[in-house]
Amino acid sequence: PEIYFGYQYARDGQLGNSEGYKEEEVISYKLPGLIKADKYYLEGMWRNRNDAMQLDSPTGKVQILFNAKNIYFVAGASEEVPVTVKLDGKVINNLIVKDFTLYNAVSLEDYSEHILELEIKKPSFTIFTFTFG
Repeated sequence: PEIYFGYQYARDGQLGNSEGYKEEEVISYKLPGLIKADKYYLEGMWRNRNDAMQLDSPTGKVQILFNAKNIYFVAGASEEVPVTVKLDGKVINNLIVKDFTLYNAVSLEDYSEHILELEIKKPSFTIFTFTFG
């Protein structure tokens, strides 16, 4: 399964934030207290693009509650962007995102439910999809 970012390709309800989509605008998103499975949530100032979400603030977050063994994301940036990957609140990896490509966020031994959080440390980070395996 996949979750698409961006207003043109996203399936209904995939963006969990109450602020919703606004085509080609920059929206200030806040993480809610509770999150639901199979939706993504944002924190920070994000430009709503037709095929992606692009961070416009100095920092931002992407959060998702998932039930899978592996999770990947397609992203890129105009410069190197440090991304801290957290699983259930604990740092499990630090990535540098620049090239627009597939990145491995999590590889687990078994299918299980977790909260994944990407802490993005620079603007221009652009995310297109989450893919699960």
